[in-house]
Amino acid sequence: MVVNLSGATRPRRLSVDRTEILDDDVCADVERLIRDALPALLSADPPLLDYEWLSHIAEQNPRLADIVTEAAGSAGYELELCDRSSSMALTGFFAPDVDIVRGSDLNETYPTTNTYVSPDDSTRLWRLLAHRPNSMLTALAELVPELSRVERVLPALPSDALTRAARRKGTSGPPPRGSFRKATLPGHALFVAGVCGMPFREVMSRMAALCIEHPDRPDIDPLVDEINFALLSNDLHGVRLEDRRSIRPCTGRAVPPGHLLKAHFEFGISLSEAARRMEGFGFTLPELAPVADEADELALKLLSRQLNGQQPWCDVSSPVPPGHLLRAHFQLGIDIRLAMRWMKAFGFTVVGENQLVSATKETLHLVSLGVGRRRLLSLEEPVSAGHVLKTSAELGRSVSDVVRQLRALGFRVDTAPVHERLTNAALAESTGWGWNHNDWEKLRDGKAIPPRLLVRASSRLGVSLHEMAGRIRALALTPPTTLPEQVEDTDAVILNTVPAHSSISVLDVVEASLKCGLPPRVVASRLRAYGLVPPDTKLPSVVEEDDVILLDWRRPGGSPLSPDQPVPVRHVLDVATKLGRPLSEVLDRFAQYGLTTRLKAPSEELDTLSLRLIDDSLPWLDDKTPVPLHQLVTASMRFSKDLGELAKQCTVLGFQIRGSVNHLDDIDYRLSEWGSRTSSGYRSLLSLTEPIADFLRIVMSGVPADGLPQRLERLGVDLDRVREAVRAALPKVPGLVMKPEHTSTADKPEATAPAASPAARRSPAP
Repeated sequence: MVVNLSGATRPRRLSVDRTEILDDDVCADVERLIRDALPALLSADPPLLDYEWLSHIAEQNPRLADIVTEAAGSAGYELELCDRSSSMALTGFFAPDVDIVRGSDLNETYPTTNTYVSPDDSTRLWRLLAHRPNSMLTALAELVPELSRVERVLPALPSDALTRAARRKGTSGPPPRGSFRKATLPGHALFVAGVCGMPFREVMSRMAALCIEHPDRPDIDPLVDEINFALLSNDLHGVRLEDRRSIRPCTGRAVPPGHLLKAHFEFGISLSEAARRMEGFGFTLPELAPVADEADELALKLLSRQLNGQQPWCDVSSPVPPGHLLRAHFQLGIDIRLAMRWMKAFGFTVVGENQLVSATKETLHLVSLGVGRRRLLSLEEPVSAGHVLKTSAELGRSVSDVVRQLRALGFRVDTAPVHERLTNAALAESTGWGWNHNDWEKLRDGKAIPPRLLVRASSRLGVSLHEMAGRIRALALTPPTTLPEQVEDTDAVILNTVPAHSSISVLDVVEASLKCGLPPRVVASRLRAYGLVPPDTKLPSVVEEDDVILLDWRRPGGSPLSPDQPVPVRHVLDVATKLGRPLSEVLDRFAQYGLTTRLKAPSEELDTLSLRLIDDSLPWLDDKTPVPLHQLVTASMRFSKDLGELAKQCTVLGFQIRGSVNHLDDIDYRLSEWGSRTSSGYRSLLSLTEPIADFLRIVMSGVPADGLPQRLERLGVDLDRVREAVRAALPKVPGLVMKPEHTSTADKPEATAPAASPAARRSPAP
């Protein structure tokens, strides 16, 4: 589009080469001239305004596209889209509509390099509701009747695509720590303001209307300039909408002082100006002392966690780890007093100042941990007793001395009196008993020590258990209350196999039995001799190697097998498949351990089941949930097995089937077989992993719409997932206005398209 500035609008100031206008108010003149010319555009015959033209304008100049859309809506203009006319006063213009309304963005072949990403649920509902009637909305309304009561939604502007559908990379990592308000992205709003040439406050008002999380509106419009674009990015390289991680979130946590000081050196602005600019966007600022303005680049390094003057920056909401200041002192040569003054000048809390002033490299060793002592102790988490004991031995200092210094530095120490009473001599003596720091760490006053530690010490010193128990008492420790008269050769193996600080499972008894060669009943008896409590269940006279597989519950979501709960059928099937044994033998072996299952069918019937078929085709069987029929149908086709026989096998195993096996037709089989390839492999659309999108993929697949919900429920599809997703997304639809609940069926808004003015101009179809 070309705008001719002449006469009263002729520019007064041009650049020397006459290629750039230097007037401050030229934008207002251009916008006024464009608005004056719009009636001619909207009344052109044949029509000039169509989807392709406006999409091109929206990509090149979103603000201009917004102006055209607003004028077209006011003029009652109708735009052809997907073989029907839509009133722009009701729908507005949203470039991704051509894909959303057609459902083409739901296809696997939808180009990933497209300008716009496939929309979220609320955006999809918004656009489908705007372009009523359409088959997808009608299908959704059959599941969620309240969709039929939607009276209107917010008409879209082309620039809305920048906030509602612009392609961006996903975020990663945990959310910010602490109880702060939900993160907003002022940088996103600033980006839109810059691209559209709009005031920041106007963009935020539009974001609020679009039901998008947005910052609080500032009293004064902040500048839309390069420095603010940089300040609102994490790396000061500018906001990049395609990479959400580049945008600094506004969470209520104070902006890191390092970010402000880095901006000072990068852009030549003062700290106070950098802070004022960010405060204008709603960010919380640290309390900076006037002396902070005198900071040099060495101070910038001090403010970074890696001491390199780059992000990640130290978090001003947390006290400064003493180790950070000590590293800065020893690695960068910063005087420790100066380092503390700088950190306090930037609003940080410094603890343990008196200790830090006289600190040595030994102190740095004390507050560091991990391989090579690369990590630092945090003031927000307690220091473990294991670290205290290990460091005490490494430094040749008493435990109480180490604990005292750590507390003086501001740390919370997770030690018990039993640890702090330890002398270096006692700690050294215990190494002769076979004890290490990890053993000591778990000991607490008033709690009996694990029997295995007593047996280990007794064996190393060649003394009786009771004599060793006396030595333990001399250290103010509590020996086990129950002890056998004498130690047997296999006791150490048994006690080292079972857990010392948690309950003992049947599997623990079996593994101990295999290691020591004693029958499981004898193992249980030895455990009781030391006051330990093995499972109260039957035990066979002889343990088998395969019993470890039989009783192994260590899988995601698993729990120790117990006679109080039936063994999950999935576990039984896995064991039978791994061992290659008939189900009846597996069940008999479980029974010898006092374990039951919910399998009630006769042994002869169970042994006729095809375990390999079940294991291969139905790996997701779960005792707690019914089996969806469509998954059985898929398995029967994939493995060329009779559906009725597969259903019968599931029933014999005690599983319920969600759906009816009777009266399936070709469409049912086609739907069950249909799936899609994802980055993680093949998935069935009927599983509704993406409830709304997958349901609409089914709707657009060519399956007859009549009776579709009933067909899907007959196949065991959980349509409640779709209903819940729609009801969760509906409140986030922009400008949603609902009719009263008593509105009659004849008034359903999806039944007829919004009426257009008889004289409305219409565009050619795209």
